[in-house]
Amino acid sequence: MTKTFGFNDQLVVGSGGEQLFLDNYPEPMSVSLDLRWDFTRLSDGARVELKTDTYDPRRYQNFFFERYSDTDRKTPGGPWRAKKDKIGLFIYFFQQDLTYYEFTDLKGLCAHVDAGIEAESYREFKVKNKGWFSSGYAVPRESVAQFYTLKKLEVI
Repeated sequence: MTKTFGFNDQLVVGSGGEQLFLDNYPEPMSVSLDLRWDFTRLSDGARVELKTDTYDPRRYQNFFFERYSDTDRKTPGGPWRAKKDKIGLFIYFFQQDLTYYEFTDLKGLCAHVDAGIEAESYREFKVKNKGWFSSGYAVPRESVAQFYTLKKLEVI
């Protein structure tokens, strides 16, 4: 049985994670009015894209990087979209244990993952949405460790 993801359902999950993250991130951020990124870090003006996942990162040792938000149209997703939109900080947040991974070298990250995709090192997943398919890859966290800084939210 294929699960179909609804945009509004996913938005609720993402918005809950965004609020938790925003309330507890160690530096002040404002919510972006530009839909290309989620937040702007006030200390340096960095554009921030936040990816929230709810699965247990101790059980699964992968990131899920969305390669295409619409597979047929080949519209970039995840860090590829962030790179295209010149977003300086891509954060992957595991809501369950409050860990997050900060990526700043999106050009290097995307090139590295693209090489792994080309070499068929990563497993592809197609995600059925209402009206389109997106696709992405399970990428072992250790395989991209040189691109992130691991941190943990201190919830107040």
